[in-house]
Amino acid sequence: MKAKEVRNIFLSFFEKNKGFEHVKVESSSLVPANDRTVLFSIAGMQQFKSYFLGDPSQAQKELGLPRATSVQKCFRVADIDSVGDSTHLTFFEMLGNFSFNDYFKKEAIAFALELITKKFHLDAQTLWVTYFGGDKSKGLPADTETHDLWIQAGIHEDRIVARGSEDNLWGPPGATGPCGPSTEIHCSYPGTHCNAFEDSKLIEIWNIVLMQYEKNSDGTYKELASKNIDTGMGLERISMIIENKQSVFETSLFESIQKAIISDPAFSAHVTDDTKRLRVASDHLRSTVFLLSDNVSFGKKEQQAVLRRIFRKALDQYENKHANLAHVLDAVIKEYHQTYPIIKEKREYILRSMQQEQEMYYAVRDRKVAQYLKKISPHRFVQSQIEPLEGPSARQLSSEEAFTLITTYGFSLEQLKKEGYSFEKNDVLHRMSQHKEKSKQGSEKKFGGHGLDSVNSINISKQERTTITRLHTATHLLHAALRKILGDSVSQQGSDINSERLRFDFSFSRKLTEDEKAHIEKMVNEVIEKDYRVKKEILPLQKALEGGAMAFFREKYPDPVSVYTVFNPETSEIFSCELCGGPHVSSTKEIGKFTIISEKSVSQGTRRIRAKIS
Repeated sequence: MKAKEVRNIFLSFFEKNKGFEHVKVESSSLVPANDRTVLFSIAGMQQFKSYFLGDPSQAQKELGLPRATSVQKCFRVADIDSVGDSTHLTFFEMLGNFSFNDYFKKEAIAFALELITKKFHLDAQTLWVTYFGGDKSKGLPADTETHDLWIQAGIHEDRIVARGSEDNLWGPPGATGPCGPSTEIHCSYPGTHCNAFEDSKLIEIWNIVLMQYEKNSDGTYKELASKNIDTGMGLERISMIIENKQSVFETSLFESIQKAIISDPAFSAHVTDDTKRLRVASDHLRSTVFLLSDNVSFGKKEQQAVLRRIFRKALDQYENKHANLAHVLDAVIKEYHQTYPIIKEKREYILRSMQQEQEMYYAVRDRKVAQYLKKISPHRFVQSQIEPLEGPSARQLSSEEAFTLITTYGFSLEQLKKEGYSFEKNDVLHRMSQHKEKSKQGSEKKFGGHGLDSVNSINISKQERTTITRLHTATHLLHAALRKILGDSVSQQGSDINSERLRFDFSFSRKLTEDEKAHIEKMVNEVIEKDYRVKKEILPLQKALEGGAMAFFREKYPDPVSVYTVFNPETSEIFSCELCGGPHVSSTKEIGKFTIISEKSVSQGTRRIRAKIS
């Protein structure tokens, strides 16, 4: 049984589970909408967070059933440095089944064991399961009910292990809220047998969270009136067990990808450390493809910086320059296009983005640190002319020097180490974290992702306020026109508006042609001339997103949220629909003539348009 079959069998099992049918829900984006607690989707439950943290009955209203199943695309930054062993990945698929105040422990355990033994054909007697053993410091008893249910299901008591809060108590995501014990299913590595429960010799394949408590602000816990189930099974890990492989990289999911890498002369296979090099390259390149397909572009901030880091690390695994990225991309498409058709649809965009970033990285990688260190600390080189620096001091960087080389000149920690420079890593990481937080605080002063903090200022005139409002609506029209003309891969990366012009940053990998700029300008002006209406609605956040409203992924939106729709009053055809705090004009003729002033690159994969109105 290959991974594709595992994915389909899992979904079918829950969709067609008689009496407990689940709604199949498509994977959400790798960049979660309206959740700034994480950079990426890290679990299957993330798109259902509002049901778990709010009113579970809302699931019945919105999904049609109080039960759901999905295969969620996930990415975990914390695992980047662990990639290369037998089980850790950055991108992975999480199989999950969810109950929103419907079935609970008994059914969840029965479903899990039935699927594993009767559909995946694993021997129940080889499984190990864990349950929550209680925590006196939290006032929580052992979950003996789960222990007894596993015995009733057919697991021998000797293979049921009690564990503490660190391992088997989930949540809450914040200081307070729903949480509960979990129960996990573990397997031995293929070809091995464990007579005792040992983490290092076992693989966790399924985690079942049993949400039965609510944590209060005083640290106490009470029983939830509405109990929920949240489960997660890593597709790569269960495939490793079913396919009888020693690592996730040996499964069918990586077969064609690794062949593409090994066959590339630039990779130079059959030299030292081949196994780890191959694993890192295959994981990071697969992740790169999926992140690009979900509109993450290469850059310096947040998700963009993570994408750049893993892609460049993948290139570092090649012995020579000019990796055959098209070959790897086609291998990923071959394996995943039926499940995620978007990667095939965006092939040209993904390939172009990777190739451009590759050339940029090679140019950066060939630079010497000393050349830029001379700009930062000229005294080093004045001293060296009098008395040459020798020994460790010549390669010892201060934290400030290392920080500047990274944040100002684009060097990576890995590059500095590769050239033999040493520095206080923890201090540098702390400075980078402070720098990121400062930048974040600065961006949060901007209103609605458009830099409209000035619109409510007492220091501007009524005329200036009116002009900014007109420019704001023009920005929405520009965003919509860009997507209609250049494609759905275009996404907002930033925006700023003052009384003289608008500035809009968007993801796109090349310079716009004169014809494209003229087409964009013409489309915006046609909407203005036809006097489209601008409608404001207050909607629940999830409903707005499901209805197709565009969201700027770096913004934190309230719930409920304001939705502004620009539409043709004669045909009701929608031109633009975005989550936004406003303000906006009531009809587009108020905007005036729209003119593009300039279009340029601001970073790799990000373009900037400046425009004015008259």
